[in-house]
Amino acid sequence: MYLTTRRSSNIFRYLFRDWARSLRKTLVRATYEEIVERGSIPRATIVFTDHERMSPDLLGLARQLWDQVSPHCRALNNPHTVLTRVPLLHSMFEAGINEHRAFRPDDVPADLRYPVFVRGANDHLGPRTDLLEDREALERALVRLAVQDDPCDDLLVVEYEDCRGGDGCYRKFAAFRVGDAIIPRHQIVGDHWALKVVSPHFATRAEEECSYANENPHADQAMRAFEIAGIEYGRIDYGWVDGRIRVWEINTNPTVMSDLYRTKRSRRPLQRLFLERFLAAMADLETTPEGPDIPLAFHAPTLPR
Repeated sequence: MYLTTRRSSNIFRYLFRDWARSLRKTLVRATYEEIVERGSIPRATIVFTDHERMSPDLLGLARQLWDQVSPHCRALNNPHTVLTRVPLLHSMFEAGINEHRAFRPDDVPADLRYPVFVRGANDHLGPRTDLLEDREALERALVRLAVQDDPCDDLLVVEYEDCRGGDGCYRKFAAFRVGDAIIPRHQIVGDHWALKVVSPHFATRAEEECSYANENPHADQAMRAFEIAGIEYGRIDYGWVDGRIRVWEINTNPTVMSDLYRTKRSRRPLQRLFLERFLAAMADLETTPEGPDIPLAFHAPTLPR
């Protein structure tokens, strides 16, 4: 069973619609809110997700749920210990994985290394600003964002790290962890530091992405980052500099498959390779514990409908 917040409950829509319709019967989804209202949960492998999107009340309920189900069945992503973005990036720096730091706007130190950019502390939308070269530019950007109703506690100031390769191109790598497996998801190449999609004039790098998918060259380092984060299911986005990964984020409820009809034919074989590996790893997680549903009791405010 795969648990999400309400607003992210449709994360598998393209997976089920376009790529693996039969999976609807085995990959059961539910929201935390539904489980709280139901008051019980089936005995199954349970994947907790969306930690970075939880309100404090919902996080408290997820922790109570974990305490009640983990003694009886396999559960992944302990909400007591999973690191969301701010503590994650602090931990990556302390562990020597990252050389860039991240701070809440009210906690920016005097020795902040410029340039920096501002992003949401809990979303996956990428940077909210261009690169900012000094303190004055940062303060102007924060004022502008505040006017746009982005409160400071929802923002993060991140030191920029130049991850260009020897050819002058930026590369963003992404890999899933599913239990004990690290599965390469994609490699995006472009000429802009904030990569979200494949740039059209870099689409010819398919051979390079195939090598990444087949060789899985960063698996050990990615697994170490997942272990530090306490995340057993999710997707890591990272760069590669001087033989080491640089972690940007780990999403505990990532999109698994994209819209088939918007996926270029040249990229579909890699998509199917990923899906094959993903399904095999999910099958390895499957358990069939016997017994009735686990009854639940919660001590927290009632969640809004």
